[in-house]
Amino acid sequence: MPGCSRGAPPDDRKPSAESSTRASASGGQVPARADIDEVQTRVDKWFVEVGWLDERTQADVFKDAPYRVDMFNDDGQGRVAETYWVQRIWIDLDRDGKWDEKWTRKLTRKGPGSIETLREVAPADDERFTMRFVDRDDGKGWQPNP
Repeated sequence: MPGCSRGAPPDDRKPSAESSTRASASGGQVPARADIDEVQTRVDKWFVEVGWLDERTQADVFKDAPYRVDMFNDDGQGRVAETYWVQRIWIDLDRDGKWDEKWTRKLTRKGPGSIETLREVAPADDERFTMRFVDRDDGKGWQPNP
């Protein structure tokens, strides 16, 4: 996606190579969280193939995925020919109803390298976004953003 270069920061929420499930508190198996790189690859592909929202909100963009991605245009800005520019992306890596990440995109100037994306992460899967990264669309990928 423009403004979101590949290469997510290290993340202990990624499933191990040995298992695609993890134990739940009750002892049963629940699906492991999706790998954020997999999610980002799919979002990047969506931006190349589609790129714009038909409505200001698009819920569950990838219904077939083990994760949920919702995309939003909050203020109606960036509207072009009945479509909307994506301002926010919310990600639920394990479809447990709690958002794990939120990405906020903004234009910083015109031309290439003009989209800055703030990535906020809730590492405990509790919707408390305590980790922050920024991608300034400069090829460096996600960088810490205290």
